[in-house]
Amino acid sequence: MESGLDRFHPGADGGPAGGGETRAVDTNLLANGLLWAAVAVFVIARQFMVRAIRPAAMLGLPVVVGFLGAQSLLASPPAGPTAVLLLAVNLGLGAAMGLVRGVTVRVWQDPAHGWFMQGTLLTLVAWLVSIGLRLGLGLADHGSFSTGEIGLLLGVTFGAQSLVVWARVAGVLPAGVPVRFR
Repeated sequence: MESGLDRFHPGADGGPAGGGETRAVDTNLLANGLLWAAVAVFVIARQFMVRAIRPAAMLGLPVVVGFLGAQSLLASPPAGPTAVLLLAVNLGLGAAMGLVRGVTVRVWQDPAHGWFMQGTLLTLVAWLVSIGLRLGLGLADHGSFSTGEIGLLLGVTFGAQSLVVWARVAGVLPAGVPVRFR
């Protein structure tokens, strides 16, 4: 028999919750693929807006996301040598595509306001190739996909991209896309 308390807090009256039925709920938001997908969409979309280059955010955000992703991956590590190999390949491809995207971003200096950046059509193409490679590797592993990897992969790919943009601003690397001054 269900008491009035069960409608708000199953099992609060001392009886079994929901007639004895229990459901496992993943409360670890870092392992939630939807959360990581939302973070990725937000950060990718922002790349196509004109924005000031802020070193702390450019370098700090990938470190934090990568750390959280590594924690999530440690909680649910890849199972077997094939999964570990595919993770390593994914990380390598993510870093390589981040380097490519870093070259495609338009970077310029406004003498009054500092350095700015904005993604270009080439940046979009590089993102589509990155996503295609990731999906291809997922299919190569017969659809196996661990949401625990997403944060680490995002941290690596955004970190590589940010390092290239920062190196371009510092004059260490030549611009892949002509630098425009406004």
